[in-house]
Amino acid sequence: MNFFITISTAILGGIIALITNFEKSSGLSEYIAYFIAVALAVLIAFGHLTLLRMLKRNEKSDRYKIAMDKIRKAYSNELDAGETKYALYHKKLKPRKVLTGGMADITAALNSIFISLTIAVIFGYFSFDTWVIIVVFFISLVLVFVTLLMIVKRKYNESYIKLTKEDDEDLIPADTTNN
Repeated sequence: MNFFITISTAILGGIIALITNFEKSSGLSEYIAYFIAVALAVLIAFGHLTLLRMLKRNEKSDRYKIAMDKIRKAYSNELDAGETKYALYHKKLKPRKVLTGGMADITAALNSIFISLTIAVIFGYFSFDTWVIIVVFFISLVLVFVTLLMIVKRKYNESYIKLTKEDDEDLIPADTTNN
C-alpha cells in the first residue's frame, strides 16, 4: 500500500508539473496527452492489484481471527473459568463494513480518482469546455467510487459467508509426540 501511495503521488506530481509548465503552442500536446493517459493507466493497474491484495489480506486476517477463536475455545474447556476470565476474551466475527477507513477503502477511493482523471483526460483530448470536463470528472468520480465500494462490500460478504461456512477442524492435533 505504501508503494502504491508513493508511486501515485510521484506520477500525479509529474502530471501536474507537465500541465502547469506546458506551452500549448509547442506542438507537444498530443504526446503529453498520451503520456498522461499511459501514466493513469499504469496507476489504475497498480491500484487494481493493490485493491485485490487488500481484499485477500482482509480475508486472511479474518481466517486468523476464526482460528484464534477455535484455539481459545479448545483451551477454555480445559481451564478453570476464573483463569480464563480475561485471557480468552473474544468477539464473534462479524461481516466487514465499507467506509470504515480501512486500506481497501482508501485504495478504492484512489482508484476511483484515477479512473475519473482518465475519463477527464479523454474528454479533454477531444477539446470539450473546461466546465464539461469538471462535471464529467465529478460525476464519474461518484459513480466509480460507489461501484468500487459495492464490489468491495460484495467481496467482504462472499468472504464472510465462505469463512463462516467452513467445517470446524481441529487445530490442535491429539498427539504429536514421537514415542
